[in-house]
Amino acid sequence: MPTQSVVPVLTRVASVRFSEDEYVRLQAAADDRGVSVSQIIRAAAVDRDLPAPLPPAMDLAMVTELRRAGVLLNQSVRILAAWKRSAPEDKKDAWERWRLATIDLRAQLDKWVANLVQQK
Repeated sequence: MPTQSVVPVLTRVASVRFSEDEYVRLQAAADDRGVSVSQIIRAAAVDRDLPAPLPPAMDLAMVTELRRAGVLLNQSVRILAAWKRSAPEDKKDAWERWRLATIDLRAQLDKWVANLVQQK
C-alpha cells in the first residue's frame, strides 16, 4: 500500500515587501517552476541552511575591557602622530611614551583574549 504524504496546514502569514524588480524576479522564478510566489519564498527561507546564530551577548566586564583597549589604541596612535610632528630633540621622549602605551595596549588585549577564551 503506497504511503500517503501529509501536506502541512499553512496557517501563519508573514508579510514581506519587495521592490518591483525583486517581485518580477520572484514571479519569473515561480512561473518557470509552475509554483506560486509563496512557494518560492517559503523554499528560499525555510529549505535553505540558515546563517549561524549570533554569539551570546558580551557581558559588561568584557565590553569595559574592550573599551579600555580601544582607548589605549587611540592614545597610542595619537602619541605616534605627535612623534611624527615633533622636533628631532623631542622624538626620544615621544617614542618612549608610545612604547609604554603600546605595552599597556598589549596587556589589555591579552586580558581581553583570555576572557574570550575562558567564556568558550
